[in-house]
Amino acid sequence: MEKERFIFWTRWTFHHTWVILVSYIVNLILVLILAGLFGISMAEMGTWEEQFAMQLAGTAVFGLGVGLLQRSLLREILGEGMLWPWKVVGGFILAEVLAALICLPLQIDPMRLRFIEGNALPEVLVFTMAGLIIGFLQWFQLKKHYRRSFSWVPLNALGWGLCLLVMYLPQLIPALNHILTLVLLFSLGATLYGALTGLMWLQKRD
Repeated sequence: MEKERFIFWTRWTFHHTWVILVSYIVNLILVLILAGLFGISMAEMGTWEEQFAMQLAGTAVFGLGVGLLQRSLLREILGEGMLWPWKVVGGFILAEVLAALICLPLQIDPMRLRFIEGNALPEVLVFTMAGLIIGFLQWFQLKKHYRRSFSWVPLNALGWGLCLLVMYLPQLIPALNHILTLVLLFSLGATLYGALTGLMWLQKRD
């Protein structure tokens, strides 16, 4: 039984490594497509409202990709678990909305929160907040199956925070600020998320 749980942990970690990376890339591509539809060039950022709309759409796609993966892996535990992916999407969107409410009076453009703009820390905070919200939403499903299910909340928040925190390294070590290195670093962050949140599944089910 312990061996089976460890094998599941490795699968959980491995699949999150590539799904988070691919989902984030799809998120960026969608933002670029929407920018084109809005008539925004690469040199421009658009209005605050346009940036916010693009961020929400990209975030929803990112969350859906991760949520669908998790539902497929947890099908044995959650049954159909139809709401699981939408809780991931909802958590990320709510975090984006809360971040926007903070940015608006400070006149900070939503796009400036992304690590690709040269500063990873704002997006680290957004991802951590999203992880906390998602963790709470999903905890209600997990508490039926695990005695220490509440551990999912801090694990999820910390996992998403660490996922983006590694993107702060290029700011400390400029030599790392290269497209291939950034992809590898983001993959490392995704692996950390998978490994950390996967600890949840090493405990015995009720």
